[in-house]
Amino acid sequence: MHVAIDGSPLSDSPNSPLSLHLLEWLHQLHNAGLELTLLAPPGEIPPLPSDIELSTLERANSGLGRLRFEQRVLPRAASDHDADLLLVGEGHAPLASPIPIVTISALRRQARLPGLWGTIASAAGKAGSGGASLRLSPSDVRSDFATSSYPAFVAPAFEAKTAHEEGDYVLYFGADLHDLAFILSAWTYVDGSLGDTYPLTFLGVESELTAEIERLAATLDVTESIRIQSKVPYLELPQLYQNAAACLGTSFAADGQVLRWAMATGTPLVGLKTPQFERIVGKAAYLVPPADSRTLGAALLTVLIQDRVSGPLRDEGLKVAAGYSNLHIGEEVANILREVASRERGA
Repeated sequence: MHVAIDGSPLSDSPNSPLSLHLLEWLHQLHNAGLELTLLAPPGEIPPLPSDIELSTLERANSGLGRLRFEQRVLPRAASDHDADLLLVGEGHAPLASPIPIVTISALRRQARLPGLWGTIASAAGKAGSGGASLRLSPSDVRSDFATSSYPAFVAPAFEAKTAHEEGDYVLYFGADLHDLAFILSAWTYVDGSLGDTYPLTFLGVESELTAEIERLAATLDVTESIRIQSKVPYLELPQLYQNAAACLGTSFAADGQVLRWAMATGTPLVGLKTPQFERIVGKAAYLVPPADSRTLGAALLTVLIQDRVSGPLRDEGLKVAAGYSNLHIGEEVANILREVASRERGA
């Protein structure tokens, strides 16, 4: 079966959790034997398996450009490539398509383009998702719209570090402009004691976020303990998690995939006590009330200095992550997609 996939995230934000999770999806479906065509605007696309076809499609970088791309260019290109169905992120589906549409909630892009056309593009993509042939979400995420679920998974490379290995930094992946003040305010409670030993490392941030991180860090006088790594190669991501002493898991990027990566590598998690976080991590994270930066900072400090706290978190995380090592997830999803394509052909 031939599946076309919207590769826009790889062009728009190649170092984001969303893009790296999309690469996980590509590898899973590729290993399941599906014929794949990635449809993407021009950009620096990360390396792909050699037999995945890449088709570059023009798209203006504006709300109107996004609207035309998602609603017209993408479905037509998928049909022109003789694909059996088109796979897109939830909220970015065309209202009409010559081939069936399948959406995945974990590939939903959060940022909206400003202006009237950006609003129209978002509304159209959301409405199009409502009419998709299938709407998929991870089984450990509560969804009010999904019509089917798949077992949550991580790439096999996310192996647990040995118990005696100590990390070198605190990892934060999936930064959002609106969360930076909260995160850095919490970090002030760690900086004075352990900032020199465990710097806070932001992964995959864009230039706008980098400038805001640097501004807030200077205001809060924590610049010396902040590190920024903008480039996040897909093959290096597991090692970046394995080398961390703890993960500050307040981001729910890619439907919580940033949390799953931490648990799969045995990296202790500190996060927020909300239903969506609790559903994924269970007892595998030190959870604190949202918007309480003092408590978040104290929790992170505790995890860094007390083995009796970090050890059980690591062990619980590995128990949860044991369910992610389903080597047949690609085949399971491929079978679901085949059923959709077959049903739509017979309709």
